[in-house]
Amino acid sequence: MDVGVIGLGLVGGSIAMNLSQDFPITGYDVDIGVRGEALARGAIAHAATSLAAFSRVKLIFIATPPAAVVPTLIGLAGTLRPDAVVTDCAGAKWGIVEAVLAQAPTIAPQFVGGHPMAGRERGGLAQARRSLFENSAWILTPTPVTQPRALEMVAGIIPTFGAHPVLMTPAEHDETVALLSHVPHVLAGMLVLLACDLPRADVAAGSWSDLTRVAGADPVLWTDIVMANRKHLSAAIANLGSRLSAMAPLIEAGDRDAIHAFFTAAKKAKDGSHT
Repeated sequence: MDVGVIGLGLVGGSIAMNLSQDFPITGYDVDIGVRGEALARGAIAHAATSLAAFSRVKLIFIATPPAAVVPTLIGLAGTLRPDAVVTDCAGAKWGIVEAVLAQAPTIAPQFVGGHPMAGRERGGLAQARRSLFENSAWILTPTPVTQPRALEMVAGIIPTFGAHPVLMTPAEHDETVALLSHVPHVLAGMLVLLACDLPRADVAAGSWSDLTRVAGADPVLWTDIVMANRKHLSAAIANLGSRLSAMAPLIEAGDRDAIHAFFTAAKKAKDGSHT
């Protein structure tokens, strides 16, 4: 089976590196230097110079920045083989699915929205790893028009990465990742900016490092993600803000019982989680 990967950064590069062990990979990136590096590293077997090269590919992963997913799908529409399947890796799903249905309806049955819940704070092909997706969820967001065979193909290849497929609707996905992924990035950014007001921050320990690690992520990528999921993210931030506001007077008043109850509830929730 011929496999294609469009976008050879952290996620696309890691996908290509995994699948190149078993399939011939056709890869494309807008940066010609990245295409050459992917060839040199053995992540891809063929470097495409345009989307036209994917007309013969059966399974295509789109791992571009979120804002480029829909234009890429539109560029592929009408050129794909009838049995081709396309999936993406963007961190917000509803806007993409809605745009595909409206702007590229011919490709909609062949498209399976996807989002591997894995990454690193630094991007680019240099950071790509075969192990990136191990033990992670890979969310798939089919729609009523998605062909069952398309969903079956994508879900079937996900275990190859050491990940496990999880089915959600696009709306369920966006609401869920707003809290589990997007809020942590906003919060990490806020914390490091707050620390700029301290006389020195180089005395921070592990908890600070753990909480702020993702503040070093790509600003362009995360601006795209926030814009794509702003409805659910703004609601999640408002909920967090109200809870923090309610906590502040309890701390100020020295309400030991309430503070203890908070930490107890948080520990129980953490200990009972599967993450």
